[in-house]
Amino acid sequence: MNAIEGASGYRPEIAIISPKAVKILSKAKGILAMLGNSKTLATKIDIQTYFYSMLNLETVFINDNKLFEKASIVLVPKEALGTTQFGTTPAHIAVENNDTRIDATLVDGKVAVQIVEKTDPIQIEEIVSTAIIPAFEKVDATGVVIVQ
Repeated sequence: MNAIEGASGYRPEIAIISPKAVKILSKAKGILAMLGNSKTLATKIDIQTYFYSMLNLETVFINDNKLFEKASIVLVPKEALGTTQFGTTPAHIAVENNDTRIDATLVDGKVAVQIVEKTDPIQIEEIVSTAIIPAFEKVDATGVVIVQ
């Protein structure tokens, strides 16, 4: 956690824990010792208590194995990790270039709405297009721990 904070200026405050990591952590000697050897397996609540009291990390448990291939813990800050960036589409470019071949407008300067009228058969199509690109500006503020 210190390395992440040193590299990014953000200290991890949340641990996102995979199902495979929960299985391993439920048998971890350090967590079981905190429980006073009263249990042979730690529960998610026990793991959550350990992470908060020992590491000052809130925990999020993921129940879908498809999201994590390995037994992983992802450390992240509470701040947003990135922003949504909008790119251009062909309809967007046509509107900006005052192309009269298409009937389109921009909504909030980001979403192109195009109206296409057809005569055989009679129909009106509304085509909405935008290019959304997630940005991950705080990639250095995250870390992944593989649990073994």
